[in-house]
Amino acid sequence: MATETKAAFGPALRGARQESGLTLRDMAARCGTNFTHLSRLERDDQRVPSRGLLDRILAAISDPGAAARVAAAAGRLTPGVEAQLSSLPRAVSEPILSRRTLPALRRMEAGAAADALLERLGGRVVTGNRVDPEVLCRAQGLRPVIRSGTPGPAASFEDDGVVTIRDPGEPGDAGGLPRVRFLLAHTAAHAFRGENVCTFPFVGPEEIPALDMAASLLCPLPLLRRAVAAVLLDLDEDARNPWSSLSANMVPAVAHRLAVPGWVALRRLADESLLDDEAIYYTLGDQP
Repeated sequence: MATETKAAFGPALRGARQESGLTLRDMAARCGTNFTHLSRLERDDQRVPSRGLLDRILAAISDPGAAARVAAAAGRLTPGVEAQLSSLPRAVSEPILSRRTLPALRRMEAGAAADALLERLGGRVVTGNRVDPEVLCRAQGLRPVIRSGTPGPAASFEDDGVVTIRDPGEPGDAGGLPRVRFLLAHTAAHAFRGENVCTFPFVGPEEIPALDMAASLLCPLPLLRRAVAAVLLDLDEDARNPWSSLSANMVPAVAHRLAVPGWVALRRLADESLLDDEAIYYTLGDQP
């Protein structure tokens, strides 16, 4: 299975500079350094600049995403992010870092990858109020074949683009549609990440990024917000009250509308703060 590795600094810098429409001399002038030094940085995969020069390079790159990739390739954070994180010492310290902060950041990273893929596909990936996971697979050059009631890894990739999706359930069971949709999206996420091995339902560290990306692919924020708005109209008054224990009824209703497993809807609602973004503003006795 392919694994994510930190990009070499030289190629990352070259790509970001070219995306910004800058020549080596242009970039060097903006950074206050010699263009030959900048050229050596781009050609040497191991060399990284000093913190001061890196900050000037990042400031010269017009796209924030490209700047973040260059900073990551240097093993650093962008200055703004570094300043923000330095004000949250408990969040970025052990054991909270491993238990809470890193999983949340991994889901944010997976969400950014999902957004990039959905944006590239445009409107053709959405049918009605749902993302079509088969379109996601086809966009990665995959031809999924679904086998119901079969054990084993969720997806097996073959050389000609055929991928066998193993659904452990039987056709027509209560969770069948959301389960198959998730397995398709999960397979597309693996392919997008350059991975051709899937071990799900065994969830090791290699599976987590594809699982996270699949959840974001099926529940992008615009569709999630639309689902919440529609569901709130259908729920009774007690369920619409964010102080009520019945407000949790929103989760299965959103899951049903988006045709996703309940845990996916719950995670995405929590990730986007849609479970509590109203409740936090209300005091007891207020009506939502």
